[in-house]
Amino acid sequence: MSLSTQAKILRVLQEGEFERIGGNETIKVDVRVLASTNRKLEELIKEGKFREDLYYRLKIMTVVLPPLRERKEDIQELTEYFFHLYNRQLGTQVRYIDPSIFNKLSSYNWPGNVRELANTVKRGLILSKGKC
Repeated sequence: MSLSTQAKILRVLQEGEFERIGGNETIKVDVRVLASTNRKLEELIKEGKFREDLYYRLKIMTVVLPPLRERKEDIQELTEYFFHLYNRQLGTQVRYIDPSIFNKLSSYNWPGNVRELANTVKRGLILSKGKC
């Protein structure tokens, strides 16, 4: 995110206001922000790529979630969640997930984390012929 965008976000958080692009009217807002990253913001601050004041404005509460490869026990539940979600969204009629799939999914390292798992399940449904 550019430093100029960071400044705009900081203004919204500190002042509770912003102007639309091309507008001249100040809009008041009351917002809460949930931000996530896989980057080390402290290092980006040292490199001048992330505003320190925005960092401390956002760092009210920190939740550290290990990558999916370190949470293998979550893979089956996440897979079932995405299976039902995408089965509905795509209008597919896939009835079940073959149990052997869970072993295959659990043995993979998931460099793309949960997004990669979601895309894998979606692709499986698209290519499926009645079972996944």
